[in-house]
Amino acid sequence: MTTKHYWTGVSLVVGSAVIWSTAGLFIRIADVDVWTLVFWRSAFAALAMGAVVAWQQRNRRQRAARSPQLALQYRPLRFGKPELLSTISSCAASVFYVFALEWTSVGNVMTVYASLPFLAGLFAFLWLKEAVSQRFLLAGLLALIGVSIAMGGSVSTEDTLGYLAALAMTGSFAIQLVLARRYRELNTTFCTLTGALFSLPIALPFMPLEIPSAQALFGCAMYGIFSTGVGYLLILAGSRIIGSAESGLISMLDVVLAPIWVWWLLNEQTSAQTMIGGSLVLLGVFWFLGGNMQRQHQTQVQ
Repeated sequence: MTTKHYWTGVSLVVGSAVIWSTAGLFIRIADVDVWTLVFWRSAFAALAMGAVVAWQQRNRRQRAARSPQLALQYRPLRFGKPELLSTISSCAASVFYVFALEWTSVGNVMTVYASLPFLAGLFAFLWLKEAVSQRFLLAGLLALIGVSIAMGGSVSTEDTLGYLAALAMTGSFAIQLVLARRYRELNTTFCTLTGALFSLPIALPFMPLEIPSAQALFGCAMYGIFSTGVGYLLILAGSRIIGSAESGLISMLDVVLAPIWVWWLLNEQTSAQTMIGGSLVLLGVFWFLGGNMQRQHQTQVQ
């Protein structure tokens, strides 16, 4: 890999993290009830991810037509048990994320979300019997302490509910990651699309049957198309160039930037306890993923 190629990959992953970090901002801009937001965000996300899936399938068919070897590897879209589980996880993650941001601040939600690598590692250990390193255990303990400190700063029942919803959201994302490891053929892009479609009939009975304001539709559209669709495309492209550990580490920029957007543009404050707890979580994440990245480079050199 050339230096230029490597930095192209890094730039793509950085771009995806910056774009993903705007989700909380667009939710605040939409300023509608939870179920209206879930419905319209899912509708716009389905359009974006549907276009991505169609583009992927078209490219795969074209490559398969040019190469007999690739033709043997080509698999049409399917919807079996793994896809169903991933769809449910994707749907749950998006719904819990909106509820979490309805009940508590962006900073609080992102503090919990930063523990994603450790929840995914825990689930992989419990389900797939993957080994866990001493580094993982120590970093995970540090993250647990950080989340506990942040949650200790809850000032209301809604704050606590927001933390619990954020934990459910993070757990749902972690399940998606473990499913992708367990079922290598799983098309996660397709499952993100079906997860968005699955959310529509769930939200419909609970939302007001009226068209939201232009501002609300703008916020939902930007969240669904820009934050979800464009962000997903960039991480897909970037993670194919650089290692998974590096992608995971760079993606943590999302956690840092999300509270900054709403503070800078909407003056949403983050408590001192959340900042301290979030710093501990990020410290654990950086230390853990940094070790993985170092091992990945050593393996490539050998």
